[in-house]
Amino acid sequence: MKSQSKKFVLTAVVLMAFSVLIVGTASAEDNGFVSFWKKVFHYPVKTGENLANTVGATGSHIGGAGEALVRNTGATLSGDTSKAGQIIAEPVVKTGNAAAALGSGTVGAPIKAAEDVQKEQ
Repeated sequence: MKSQSKKFVLTAVVLMAFSVLIVGTASAEDNGFVSFWKKVFHYPVKTGENLANTVGATGSHIGGAGEALVRNTGATLSGDTSKAGQIIAEPVVKTGNAAAALGSGTVGAPIKAAEDVQKEQ
């Protein structure tokens, strides 16, 4: 049991030393190996940022749909019958647009992240 523990500790020390060596090399020079690993770790971060931006934009679209519903309902109840047709139509259209934006943003987020990472290098 003790030899397995020693092997584990030795392996952990070697991996830590290797990690420190890679970080030191990254600051000294930017070669292809280091550049590859930078891209590997930046890609998920950029994808997450792009997805967060997409979700935020979708929330504002959906909020606009709710606002349109309340505005048109209020106008219709106060006697403006020209808004009656828009009570259903406008929120449905705005919600559809929000769903389309969410879908395209979600699908496009990894692609945009890859492009952003390439531009950074």
